[in-house]
Amino acid sequence: RQVKTGADMRDIARGHGARRVVYGGFSAGALSALVAARLDERSAGVLGLDLVDNGGIGIGMARGLDRPLIGLWGDPGRCNAEGNGRQVFASAPQGRLTAIPGASHCDFESPTDALCEVLCDGDRPGSWGRRQEILRRSVLAVAGLLAGPNPTSADTAGREKRTGTHFPSRTTDGVCIPGSDPPSANAHCSLA
Repeated sequence: RQVKTGADMRDIARGHGARRVVYGGFSAGALSALVAARLDERSAGVLGLDLVDNGGIGIGMARGLDRPLIGLWGDPGRCNAEGNGRQVFASAPQGRLTAIPGASHCDFESPTDALCEVLCDGDRPGSWGRRQEILRRSVLAVAGLLAGPNPTSADTAGREKRTGTHFPSRTTDGVCIPGSDPPSANAHCSLA
């Protein structure tokens, strides 16, 4: 299902005439965003919020992704498959992952609902503040991806040959942003 949804996301971006796209999603939607970015040569990268992999699809897609894969993740639990999305980011050549300490899967959706809070231990003290932090870091990540290297039509065709392309990064309060200086020592992200 996530592969079809990812292809649909790519088709929607094409239908709107998008020239440069950042795909993003939450949970299984983040997996679909990864699929879309892998299928779309115009993609600047992916933002995955508490990504949940399904049958290794994410790991397979991430291994061949030649663009940044930026993720924010919460504490492992039953609603994020015990944090199995972390393996997806570790598989990506340009995977970057930032933990949101104390966040449940529900903190990545706003507003959440009572069902998520009951099933996923989502009604924790501080959820509002964590949601604000997730939003802030998400905006910075997308802005960084859009500000990163801008492919031209000449180099987009050969993009699959440039899997070693390096996107140096800087951090702002621990958020990895492609296209700038190296991160500070206290950054909570890994760089490819």
